[in-house]
Amino acid sequence: MTDEEETLQAAGHALAEAQSLIQEGRPATAWVRLRQALAATPGQPEVLYVSGVSAHGVGRFSDAERLLLRARSTAPQAPEIAFALGNLCLDRGDPRGAETWLRDALGRAPDFAAGRRALAQALAQQRRHSEAEAELARLVALDPHAIDVAIELATLYLRRGADAAAGGLLRRAGVETPDHARVHFLLADLRRRDRQPEQAAFAYARSLALDARNAYAWQGLGLSIAAMRAGSVAMKAFRRTVVLVPSDEASWFVMAEEARAAGEWRLAVGRYRRTLASAPGRMDALIHLGNALDELDDRPAATAVLREALRRTPEDPKILSNLATVLLQSGDIRNADRLYRSAVSLDPADPVAHYNLGNAGRQHLDLGDAMRRYGRATALDPGYATAHWNDALTRLMAGDWATGFLRYEWRWRDRPEPMPSHAPWWQGEPLEGRRIVLLGEQGFGDMIHFARYARAVVENGGKVMLECYPQLRRLFSTLSPEVKLIDIGASPGPVDLQAALMQLPPIFGTMPERAYAPIPYLASPADGPHLPPGQGRLKVGLVWAGNPRIEKFHKRSATLEEFAPLLGIAGVAVYSLQVGPRTADIARLGLGDRLRDLAPLVQDFADTAALVDQLDLVIAVDTAVAHLAGALGKPVWMLPTYVPDWRWLLGRDDTPWYPTMRLYRQAEDRRWPPVIARIAQDLAALASSSR
Repeated sequence: MTDEEETLQAAGHALAEAQSLIQEGRPATAWVRLRQALAATPGQPEVLYVSGVSAHGVGRFSDAERLLLRARSTAPQAPEIAFALGNLCLDRGDPRGAETWLRDALGRAPDFAAGRRALAQALAQQRRHSEAEAELARLVALDPHAIDVAIELATLYLRRGADAAAGGLLRRAGVETPDHARVHFLLADLRRRDRQPEQAAFAYARSLALDARNAYAWQGLGLSIAAMRAGSVAMKAFRRTVVLVPSDEASWFVMAEEARAAGEWRLAVGRYRRTLASAPGRMDALIHLGNALDELDDRPAATAVLREALRRTPEDPKILSNLATVLLQSGDIRNADRLYRSAVSLDPADPVAHYNLGNAGRQHLDLGDAMRRYGRATALDPGYATAHWNDALTRLMAGDWATGFLRYEWRWRDRPEPMPSHAPWWQGEPLEGRRIVLLGEQGFGDMIHFARYARAVVENGGKVMLECYPQLRRLFSTLSPEVKLIDIGASPGPVDLQAALMQLPPIFGTMPERAYAPIPYLASPADGPHLPPGQGRLKVGLVWAGNPRIEKFHKRSATLEEFAPLLGIAGVAVYSLQVGPRTADIARLGLGDRLRDLAPLVQDFADTAALVDQLDLVIAVDTAVAHLAGALGKPVWMLPTYVPDWRWLLGRDDTPWYPTMRLYRQAEDRRWPPVIARIAQDLAALASSSR
């Protein structure tokens, strides 16, 4: 054997070994062997071709192109070389170049199925979907059992909405290959699009049983389950999606929306941020992020996010309104009003825009303008319960209690839970021994405030059952021995009539000039805790913050720092009636020697009543303790906000509800320190006169 023959034989062995390595999925090793063959036989077209394919397989695109073009120049009629060049162009993102080479290959070998399938891919990448479909349909017609080709064709059909054609292909593919994960995945997509969530979920589950790493099958499963209103189960699927594809903005957004619906605002904020990290242009995620930050009271961040949303779409009335609402809650009423007016001018038929402008009027205490705006909102949308209810609150604040209480009934339509229906509603007729359940509603303060009417219902001849919270049960047992107490939401048993506590004021003719006030109507228990000694000084109880779960908590609350001027006044012993997390303020500020913390003595409102009964005065923001002191007939100085709760009316320092209550109102600056300064002065004078 000559040297040349030995060289050719060695090159042939290297080529055969390289081809085997490529078939085994080891193109990098094949490339090493082929370089040896190329060195030995640099002009052999077969060696050049296999070397080019191997270089392509290991990502050496430039080497692959050089080698394949050399192979083409030596064997211009070989369709497989043109096919390899077409595939290389596809992977390099050049579908036009791919089309040229693939048509060349098919011109020489029309039945080259792999070439026609690759041509369909090149056409699809150029958005020439109908031509791509025609190429794949031709292949399916030639070989109905070519499942992968049928799946590609079905995918194109789905893309343009030809669901019936896609469904036929997929169902046939599913019969022939029941364990093909992508067939079940596409069938699931098709069923979800047809609004068949149960069937879609089943198909997604079958697909995932065969390929658990298909992130979009997990996403589809989550969407299908969510459509079946099984949110918690759906979230598991979405969480699996983002584990597999952390940048899947659609799943992050759905999970953020779920957290928002559940009131888990911090979690929602994180998920909206993940959505925007993958899809910075999603306006819905940006707007909802701003609203979620507002719910967390992070007003600066909410303002910044919504200003960015407004920068992107400066004439979107919804964004204008959302930003205005944040500014309104931040106290920037002037700019909030301006933005609300812009929203109304852009969409004058939007009832929400008029409603928001009404809220701005209330914040100005321009009650007439607020009522006009609410009226416009309800004229545009007669079923707009929130606007009707806010109109009622505004009328009550303005002193129009006759109309206000009538419209206050809209509150039942402005809440998610259904209206109770134990019996017909009482209209105020004589009861003559009939059994009536009085429905408790809203917060502790509201319950204490309106529990007074239980006695009036007894005096009207009713056998009364009163709903109440467990924390109020011992206290309310002092209302009347004829009032039976049951838990909120408990079945009252057989009753003849029902009435909500907040329906009773108009029934008994309550007006600002003649509020029903049989003070005291509550009493402290005999077995309550004892107040620590005050050493002959005026004993004053303080409450500076309300329940953080109650709406407007932050507006109604002050800080203990702001209340500090009331500590250390000569002749005054000060006690904290504060309960909950804000009791920690005492130790944080190191005020334990000047402010005795009574929270450890308190288990319920009856204990608080016992302590209040031993005090000379209670000073409190608008909380349940202020109502309790008033109901016990104890002197109480109460600090309503600048825009007060409706029951405190406007422009007066007394209230028809509690004769022993004095109101210290905020001025237009809406700040607490000037109010506290007035109280400190009056408290010092009271202590001096008491001595």
